[in-house]
Amino acid sequence: MSTVLGFKPGTLGSSYTQLYVAFFLSGLVHTGGDIVLSFHNPAAPRSFFSMPFFLLQAFAITVEDILIWMARRMGVKGSVWTRAVGYAWVTVWFGWCLSEYVENAIRAGGTMKEAGADDNAMDSNLVQAALGLLGFNIGTFAESWFSEA
Repeated sequence: MSTVLGFKPGTLGSSYTQLYVAFFLSGLVHTGGDIVLSFHNPAAPRSFFSMPFFLLQAFAITVEDILIWMARRMGVKGSVWTRAVGYAWVTVWFGWCLSEYVENAIRAGGTMKEAGADDNAMDSNLVQAALGLLGFNIGTFAESWFSEA
């Protein structure tokens, strides 16, 4: 895709074009699921809640790259401590942005219990069926972590 836009392979423009296009396409694919959920649940937060989450990931990577570039220009060398800061940043970042994404997904899906368990149950899907064969109920698990009791 980046070569179609005129960027030479291996350049910064090429890398960031690939980054943003990949996250945009991933967001677009996940938005299909958002739309399906919103048809099943009129109380869904909105049909396109996945797109901002995926585009934010590309933006966060860009900010990380800028900060790493600035640190290297100031003479900071990679070490256990810089790696620890990186892990802490990722933990904080996902703690902030993933919670809203998961909350919207659960709200859009109503409850995620097996189909027929109650009137709000989301229809069974491939993931639920596959995990069910292994004796794992993803709906019960998700509700135990994210429901407001």
